[in-house]
Amino acid sequence: MSFQDFGSLGEFIAAIATLITLIYLSAQIRQTNMITRAQFGHGLTHRLYDRFFNTAKDKKFSEFIAKDWAAEDLEDTEKSRVTWFTIMLLVDIFDVYDKVKQGLLRKNTSI
Repeated sequence: MSFQDFGSLGEFIAAIATLITLIYLSAQIRQTNMITRAQFGHGLTHRLYDRFFNTAKDKKFSEFIAKDWAAEDLEDTEKSRVTWFTIMLLVDIFDVYDKVKQGLLRKNTSI
């Protein structure tokens, strides 16, 4: 075998190693995306279940949720609670919207 043959063999091995590396990186990216989707779904589900649990265990919170939020007789503190509760829900909506735009969630599937 000549020196040039060794060089050609080295280039061939390098090309195969590059191909294997690209396949491995592709698999890693796919796995990272799946983990990110799962973490986001878990986080959103956890927030929802926290709200459900708080509604079930906390009488005052349940009464607040059951109130007519458009009523004129709401106290200032209740108006503030309505505002912050609404903002919290909007943050969830925007969070899901951003994840759909990033391609981490599909539009027609549940989390």
